[in-house]
Amino acid sequence: MYQNIFLHIPHSSTVVLEHLEKQNPDAVRPLRENSFNLVDYYTDSLFLPDKSLPCIHSIVAPYLRTLVDMERMTDEPLEEKGFGIVSKWALDLYGEAFRKQALCWYNEYHRSAMMQLNTLKKPLLIDCHSFSASPTPLCACPPDVDICIGWNEDETRATQDVLDLVISYFVNLGYSVGLNEPFSNSKTFPGATDYHSLMIEINKRCYMNEETLKKTNGFIKLHADLQELYRLLLK
Repeated sequence: MYQNIFLHIPHSSTVVLEHLEKQNPDAVRPLRENSFNLVDYYTDSLFLPDKSLPCIHSIVAPYLRTLVDMERMTDEPLEEKGFGIVSKWALDLYGEAFRKQALCWYNEYHRSAMMQLNTLKKPLLIDCHSFSASPTPLCACPPDVDICIGWNEDETRATQDVLDLVISYFVNLGYSVGLNEPFSNSKTFPGATDYHSLMIEINKRCYMNEETLKKTNGFIKLHADLQELYRLLLK
C-alpha cells in the first residue's frame, strides 16, 4: 500500500497565545466559549501512535482553530461566514491587524508540512478530525454516523482498493460510516507532490463525553483500531 503515513491534525489544540490572553483575559473568554464544540478534542492522542515509528509522521497545529485555522484555504469559501483562516471572533478580539500575524503562522505551518511530505516516499496523508454529535456553527445537522471518510477527486485520491479497505475495515468493526457527507474532501498542501490524501472524521460520541470533555472507554478501543488500520495501510 504505502511506505509512509503522514498525520495532519489541525484542530486538537486549545491553546490561545499566552501574551494575548494576559493582555485581556475577559476578552479572550468569548473566543474560548465559541470554540467549545468546534475543537477536535484529543485527536492528537487519538490518532498518534503510542510510540515513535519511523514510517508514521505528523504535524499538529499549535493554536486554537478559532485563533488561526490551518485547515482553511487562502481562498476559503467559509470566509463569508466568518470561518476563514482567522475567525470572526479572533478579528473582533484582536482587530484586522491580527490577520497578518495569523497568516505568518499559517504559512510557516504549511511550509513545514510541505517540506515533510516531500521527503517521504509513497506517503498517505491522513487528515485527522472529529465532529460533534450536536449542531455547531459549521454543521447544523451533524450526521448520525460514527466515522466519515472523505477524499478528493483529483491526483491525491487514493485508489479504490485503498478506499474499500478503509471503509470495510471500520464497517467490519461495527462502526457506522459516511462517505464524503456532510464532511468531504481531504487536506492538501500546494507544493507537495506525489501523495494521496484521505480524511477520517470521528464522531466525538465514540470516544468522549462532550458535556464533561472527558475521555470514555471508547477512546482506548478506537485508538487501537486506528493503529491497526495504519499497519494494514503500510503493508
